[in-house]
Amino acid sequence: MQTLFAWLAILGFLPLILRAAMNGTLSVEWAAILTLLMVVAVCIGVKKFVFKVVVPIAAVVLLAAQYANGDTKTFGANLSALFTLSLVLLGFYIMLRGVFGPTGSKRKD
Repeated sequence: MQTLFAWLAILGFLPLILRAAMNGTLSVEWAAILTLLMVVAVCIGVKKFVFKVVVPIAAVVLLAAQYANGDTKTFGANLSALFTLSLVLLGFYIMLRGVFGPTGSKRKD
C-alpha cells in the first residue's frame, strides 16, 4: 500500500513539471532533475492522504484534458502516456527506496 501511495504522489507532481517544461518555463534538463528530486522527496516521505491520492489523479486528468482539446481519442492517448511515464518513475522510486527507505525486517511492503 505504501508503494501505491508513493506512485500517486509521483503522479501528482508530474503534470506540474511537465507543463512547465512544455511551456518553456523549464528546460528539459531541469525538468528531468526536478522529476528525480521529486522521487527522492517521496522516498523521504509525505503522509497526507488527500495530497497523495486526490491531487495526483486530478492533476493528471486535467493535464490530459488540457492537451486533448476536446478530442476523446487524444485524451485517452494522453492518459495512457502519462500512466506509462508514471510507472517508469515508480520503478525509480522502488530502486531509490532501497537507499533512502527503511531497511531489513522493518520494511512493511
